[in-house]
Amino acid sequence: MSHNIYIQLDRNPVIDGANAGVACVPLTSYDIEDSDFWPQGTPTAYAAGWGYETENGDSTRVKAKEIMLPLVKDAECETAYKTEPSFQDYLLGNGEVKHNLGDDTALCAGYSAGVDENSNRADACQGDSGGPLVRLRQDNSYELVGVVSWGYGCARSYGVYSQVGTYADWLQQAKVDMVDSAKCGNMNNCLGTSLNQVT
Repeated sequence: MSHNIYIQLDRNPVIDGANAGVACVPLTSYDIEDSDFWPQGTPTAYAAGWGYETENGDSTRVKAKEIMLPLVKDAECETAYKTEPSFQDYLLGNGEVKHNLGDDTALCAGYSAGVDENSNRADACQGDSGGPLVRLRQDNSYELVGVVSWGYGCARSYGVYSQVGTYADWLQQAKVDMVDSAKCGNMNNCLGTSLNQVT
């Protein structure tokens, strides 16, 4: 699963500053693992969504939940999926992970066993797909670094996110195209054309 990302034009945004805010999209494409972009210390980001709180539980009904998760390098995340016996359904016959681990379209966050240092389950879950993974930047603004994509169950291991930095150029062009009604008209083919430039 690569290129698991989608944008939608919302003509009536609900961002009021009190209950919701803005997360910046990178201006140009980059891989967060490059040393210039990987945060110093133990990098963390917030995942948020309306999804399930536990794998077989109920979805969040009153308000969205958020959880702070450590960002994880590709190699560590890929190793977890390759070596855990219960994850064998995620492997191809040659032992490689079926999905996009190890390339610049994926970003992992969370804990190898799905629980934090206080033994709390910590992960995105069903119903959170498409939700944000944001990090606080040094200038105290938030940056959208990932979009909830996939994982093995909920809080069984690391969660996998679509790495937004990879798509920054596409997102910036799509933003321009979406505003240009002459180019996109009713939007039927506008974004599809832009995404094909990424693949």
